[in-house]
Amino acid sequence: MFHGVPAKLICKKHLGGIWYEISKLLGALRKGKKITGHEVDHQIIRWSIYARMMDVYEESKERGYKYKLPSSEAEIAELTGYAQHSLSEDNMPAEIGAYNAMKLAMRCPQCAEKILAHYQDIAGRCKLLQEIELEAMVERGEL
Repeated sequence: MFHGVPAKLICKKHLGGIWYEISKLLGALRKGKKITGHEVDHQIIRWSIYARMMDVYEESKERGYKYKLPSSEAEIAELTGYAQHSLSEDNMPAEIGAYNAMKLAMRCPQCAEKILAHYQDIAGRCKLLQEIELEAMVERGEL
């Protein structure tokens, strides 16, 4: 499911795959089946399924796709244990997202293009912020 990689950085093919995978997991949870095998292998993080589904759903709407939620947001949150958890996809450790983005970029040229552009933009913004801070320190006489 490429946890920590924003849906906006994922190509159409992989976005559809994530949607399908999440829908299957929710179906299993709804039937009372255990998904602990997937959790043990770190393929999924149960409490993040809700946040991931909503991220993919919002991105699919922006792209004009016709994905539909398989049930209400409240039921999805309850099935995944999201309501009891204070963590979400948004505050997952950055290392997980960066690692998963790297794995995805190595697999898929379309995703790689979006991922590399995103991280280059972040690096450029960080460099700009560093330059602004250096100028401010010089003006304050700290350097």
